[in-house]
Parts: sequence; structure tokens; C-alpha cells
Amino acid sequence: MEPRLLPLLNIKSLKQVSLDFPNHENPTVSIVIPAGDDLAFTYNCLRSISENTAREIPFQIIIVDDCPTDFSKSFFQSQIKEITYITNEKALGLSACYGKASGFAKGEFICLLNNHVQVKKNWLSSLLETLQDKNVGLAGSQLIYTNGILQQAGGIIFSDASVTSYGKFEDINNPIYNYAREADYCATACMLLRKKDFDDVAKFDLRDYSDVELSFAVRHGLKKKVVYQALSKVVCYKDFSAIQQDRQAIEKLSENIGVDLNLYPKPNDVKAAVSKYFGHRIIMIDDNIPEPDKDSGSVRLNQIIQILLSLGNHVTFLPNTGIKNSRYFEKLAAKGVQVLYRFPNRNGMLQLLQQQLADINLIWVCKPHNYASLQGYFTDKQKIVYDTVDLHYVRIGREAKLLNSAELQSEANSLKDQELSFAKKSDLTLTVTQDEKESLIKEGIKHVEVVPNIHILSNSNEARPFNERKGLLFIGGYAHKPNVDAAKWLIHHIMPTVWEKDPAMVVTLLGSNPPAEVLELASEKVIVPGYVEDVSEYFNNNRIFVAPLRYGAGMKGKIGQSLEFGLPIVSTDIGVEGMNLVDGEQVLTANENLLFAQKILTLYNDQYLWEKIRKNSIEALLPFTPEAVSVKINMLLKSLNSR
Repeated sequence: MEPRLLPLLNIKSLKQVSLDFPNHENPTVSIVIPAGDDLAFTYNCLRSISENTAREIPFQIIIVDDCPTDFSKSFFQSQIKEITYITNEKALGLSACYGKASGFAKGEFICLLNNHVQVKKNWLSSLLETLQDKNVGLAGSQLIYTNGILQQAGGIIFSDASVTSYGKFEDINNPIYNYAREADYCATACMLLRKKDFDDVAKFDLRDYSDVELSFAVRHGLKKKVVYQALSKVVCYKDFSAIQQDRQAIEKLSENIGVDLNLYPKPNDVKAAVSKYFGHRIIMIDDNIPEPDKDSGSVRLNQIIQILLSLGNHVTFLPNTGIKNSRYFEKLAAKGVQVLYRFPNRNGMLQLLQQQLADINLIWVCKPHNYASLQGYFTDKQKIVYDTVDLHYVRIGREAKLLNSAELQSEANSLKDQELSFAKKSDLTLTVTQDEKESLIKEGIKHVEVVPNIHILSNSNEARPFNERKGLLFIGGYAHKPNVDAAKWLIHHIMPTVWEKDPAMVVTLLGSNPPAEVLELASEKVIVPGYVEDVSEYFNNNRIFVAPLRYGAGMKGKIGQSLEFGLPIVSTDIGVEGMNLVDGEQVLTANENLLFAQKILTLYNDQYLWEKIRKNSIEALLPFTPEAVSVKINMLLKSLNSR
């Protein structure tokens, strides 16, 4: 699909237009646009900035008019408001324009933007997010031709100092071009640097400030990463593809900085050039792209991905459904995770998987049904990690016992055979609790380790004290059957006893995808808000968290989430399993209607007990922080690699 572009205006039309940019005294970004010719293109570039730049980003526009005409002077001075307008009476060229503009730049960051581009939504916020990593010195955009074909997904330098544009003339929807990754260089059509870094590269005696030279100086001179950020997209009216005249400058610059170009791949070896920054390559497989604001499994998986990236691994994620949910896809892609979504369909996605497997070191597959459907793609070249997430046969077996269902028990038995088979085939099997690890060891599984749920401690200073809180809170993704059962048991069998003592107590059943049987529980005393993106208000204002789970398996994310906020919990033994919580110390537990109600009333009205549980529960979360689990995962990966 061709991008929507602003029409070019003639001189008569240009006399009738104007733009008024916000005036920021302390901008975050200074956007430098050389405007030596083609005033209509410059106007459209400015208009696209005005329409597509997030309001929360304070920015400054610096126009450097190289050899201006009387009309261009009048246009920028009278029709474009709140910009910094600089003129060169003689044409000085790009290098001098950039250098001159830097002296007027007020922002911490400086963006070099060609006037022959139009920026798209989130172009600048994506680049800024990339530079939040202090190890990144330069970030560049995805360049798109006006017909919607890819022009450049980062640039490549070869050992003979020749250069090329990666992805030129390819489909911009191809997953291999749609995530952030290190590149040899990015184009000055649109790149972002810290102003200090931009000023510092001058000491490397750059011949000019071309895209290749700037990137080379940042990477090898400043020892910082150059990152292609696919989520920042600009449409180009010019071809900014690399040209061979950069070769001499790169050869000279490599001598100045002391870089051996022979360390770069041989000419035309594009695959080696792109993958040289990847490190250990891991592909992760689950049902869908993680949605950490909706379910606890996604929280854990998202944190594991962050840990793998922080350990220097290249991560590819394959959602078995193939669905590219834009909101969650972008969160992974921005951080450098390649997501293999349907392109153009599921078969195309699986072809991409097959093409990449030869270079994959490890496959991390979650849940038995994903293992079953994709195991035909696994080969002896990769180590296989089977992540149970929870033991499905244990969860279904508990449901079968609760409901006295022979059909469910048969399903549990079949699942057990399948899960044990997958565990035996794998190089490593992961559980989320020690109990489940021991269960698998008893079944003869040799390589089993625990990677638990992962939780970040919230700022307890934001939480209200005991006497400023009221109400009970439950949270759960209701696509998960144990959560529906827990909500119904709570309202139908536990709360009537509580309401006899405290008729005003309100219960909030928070969570995504509430079915009709949960929505029907709503009343004056029962609130069912459905999905809420930011749940902190609920955790910081309710007095108690309740989790009356009667079946399930593994660690329960809702328990860890409550511990994150320091919200005291009443739950069942099944609800708190795997977290080493002791009744009366970090939590209160009960497995029967009347006792559960009594413990709610006790904790709700005893401030001393409430504060004791709160303090102890926060400390109980320390073994499950990202820092603690990162050490464990790093150890497991090293052990796997040494086998």
C-alpha cells in the first residue's frame, strides 16, 4: 500500500499557507533541516512534523537555508512561526549546515532530517525510546519510497569499504525488516543522536557528515551502538541509498580511528553483515505475542524476553496464531525482538521460521500444544527448552477432581502422557514451582529447572495506609477457567458470610474478558470493571486482595502482583503454591467457605495484622525479581551451551 503523502504546492499556493510550531524554551530534541532548495518539499516536511510528532515531546525546529532566495527568507520568517531560521549567504554544504545548526541547538538530542522526507506517526518517540539505552549513540529510521516499497532498513559496510542499503526494494511488511537492530550505519535522511555525541564526532576529522561517516565515528570512535529503529518511518522523495563515493572517506576514517575494515564481512555477504551483531540466537514460541497487562503468563514471558536481551542474546518470537497485535508487537519490536507474524499468511510465517532455523541456537517453546504443532520444525542443530508455564495435566486433573468429571480426568491423563513425552525429548524442561519440578523428576525427567514468575516491586510510597482503604479486590484473566470458578465461589459461597458482618463491603472483580457468568455477578456490592490498562489505583486503594482459587497449577501471577503492591492477601493453598508463603506471616490461607470468610473479616479489621502481612509480603517477593531470575537464566543458558 502506498503511503498517504502531502501534495506538493506551487509558489502561489505556498504564499497562502502557514505553520505555527509550539515554543519550547527547554526542548528535548533539536530538529535540524537543511533547506537549500525545493521549498515545497521543505514545507511538506515541516507539516508532517507538525501532524505526526507526539505533543508530549518538546522540540525545536532549526532551518538552515543554504543560499536562500528572497521568497524563502520571507516564507520562513513570516509564515512558519516559532522556528530557528539560519541563513548562509553562500552555499556551504551539509557539513557546514549541520555544524552551524549545532550552535543554535538547545535540545539534549539533535535530529538530522532531510527536507525531502515526510515523517509518519511515532517517528520521533520511537527514536527517543531507542536512545534511552545509554549504550546507543545513534538511531535511524526506516526509509520508504513514495510507492510504499522499502528503501533502507539500515545500511551495511563491507570489508572493502563499499556500502549497501539493507532491504532495498523489498516489502516493508516483511518481519525481517520490522524490528530494532544494530546496523553499520543509518541514513541522514532521519537520524537522532545526543547533541554531545554529535559535537564529539568532530574530533575524528570527518571529511563530511555523511550517514556512513557519522555512524562509523559513533560506533568505532565513541564506542556506542548504531541502531536501525523500524518503528520510526519516513517516506522519501529522494533515494538515500548508499553510494560508492563513501568508500574513500570510510577508508580514511578507519585509519584515523584505528579500525581494521577486514573485520567487516566480505563484499555482498549480506547475511553475515546483518547477523554479526546478533550474538546467541534464540527463538521463543507461545500462543500469542505477550500481553502483560492482561495475563500473568505474559508478564512472566515478557520479563524472560527482557532478561534474554539483557544477556546479549538475539531473540525471535513466533506467536503460534501468527497474529500481529500492533500494540504489543511494537513493544517487542522497539526493544529489538524480531516477531515472525503472518506474512502474508501463516504458511508464509512458517516458511520464515524454517529459513531461520539453521542459524538458531536454541528454541524455547511454551506449553504442550505449541510443542505438538511445531515440533516437526525442530532439528538436532538446536537445543530445546520446553517451558511448561504450568503443568497442564495437574491443572486439568485438579479440575476433574473438583467437578468429579471422568471426562476431564481422561483429558488430564492424556495431557500427562504428552507433557512427559515432550519433557523427555527436550534438553531442558522448565517449571514455575519447585513442587512441579519434583513431580517431573519423580516421573523420570532428568533435566528440570525452575524459572518462576517474575515481579517488580512497586513504589509502596504511593499506596494508602490501612485506614484510608476499603473493599476487596480480585483480578484474573477470565479466559482462564480457574479464575471464573474463583469469582463465582467468592460471590456465591464466601461473601454472604462476610456481608452478614459487614453489609457495606464492596468486592471488585477486575480482569480482562469477563464472560456472562462473571458479568452477572455485578451488583451494588460487586463491581465488574472488565479490562483496565493501569490497575495500580485498585491495588493501592483496596484493603485486601482475595484469591479463592480451587484449582490450577504453577505460580499464580495474581498473587505475585498483589505482593508487588504490598496488598495483603487471603487465598487458598493452591492459590499461593510455589511462592514459599506461610499462613499468618506473609499471607492468610483457607480452603473452605466459612474459614475463608472469617479470615477476610479478621484481616480486614485488624490493622496490626494487616501491616505485619504487608511488610512480610513485600520481602517475600525478593527471590522473584528480575535481578534474581536473571542470574538463574544466565546459569541455565551457560549449562545448556556446555553440553
